[in-house]
Amino acid sequence: MSLFFLACVFLYSKLRMSYLTHLTAKTTVCAICAQNGPTCCQLGQAKPTFSFPISGVEKEAISACDRWQDTCFTVRAANSTRFLSRLKNLFPNDLDRIQVLYPEHGRHEHLSTDGQGRCIFLGLLGCLLPGKARPLYCRIFPFWVIGSRVAFFPFEFCQAQKGARSVNKVMMTFKNEHFPDIFSIPRVARRLAVR
Repeated sequence: MSLFFLACVFLYSKLRMSYLTHLTAKTTVCAICAQNGPTCCQLGQAKPTFSFPISGVEKEAISACDRWQDTCFTVRAANSTRFLSRLKNLFPNDLDRIQVLYPEHGRHEHLSTDGQGRCIFLGLLGCLLPGKARPLYCRIFPFWVIGSRVAFFPFEFCQAQKGARSVNKVMMTFKNEHFPDIFSIPRVARRLAVR
């Protein structure tokens, strides 16, 4: 190998480390998780038992991004008993609407995953989609609203949840990244209706 080639490799690795360090200093918790993996955007190699459905409005928002205009980024899946049960647990006040939107033998769309179970939008530094183009469920995870109470889904690999025993401590880790979206959860059921 030439000395020039070795110098280029060394310089590239230094620049890459400097770039990653710079980004990490000002990135989100999600980007830190993506660097340390696995993430909540990674379902594993097994066939997922539950992937949150994507609405027509969310699909249009992603398609509006120049980079993803001609990309097939959703998959159609059966409305399994387990899928329907999870939706009913998440939206206990919208059981009739769930039955209409997601009939027992029907199908729904969700974001595609690769062979390793990673969302196709998961990059080295987190989600590749701009914040407002991300599906609402992705923007608010790990949080959810139950009645008027904010809760979070326990996820062992979530960097924000490490050492945090309360919703407030997890929220503080996110530094207000999620707050505007968390309180729009009651509208999620209505958004799901837009196909």
